[in-house]
Amino acid sequence: MKRSSHFAVANIIGTVIAIVLLLLLFIFPGHYLQKMTQELDATAEDTTEAVLSGDWQRARRDTLAMRERFDRSKQPIKLFLNHEDIDELEAHIYSAVLLAQVEEGANLLDNVEHIRNAVAYLEGIETFNIFNLF
Repeated sequence: MKRSSHFAVANIIGTVIAIVLLLLLFIFPGHYLQKMTQELDATAEDTTEAVLSGDWQRARRDTLAMRERFDRSKQPIKLFLNHEDIDELEAHIYSAVLLAQVEEGANLLDNVEHIRNAVAYLEGIETFNIFNLF
């Protein structure tokens, strides 16, 4: 009596699908987050330079750009990061926009530093390497 190989084929297909899904889960969030954090960090650096030079028009433009970039990425990032961390970053970004509008330099610089620290933290916790595995 010959045994059917349908189970073996289904097992191989299931294994391949699982491997592809795991690879996507390990690769996509890191790349997406890295791109967003690099853009936010660069814009935060530009905002700092604008405030220090007294260019409030540029500071307002940069904080609005930061908010727009964050708004585009907020929902996908909430899928793979802690919501509280994302909400904290959102509060700092929205505060920075308001502080730039009223030209509050010292508080804006403090807020931008919080944004940069939060961005570095988010990027750090999502980094996957051998030390995080064990």
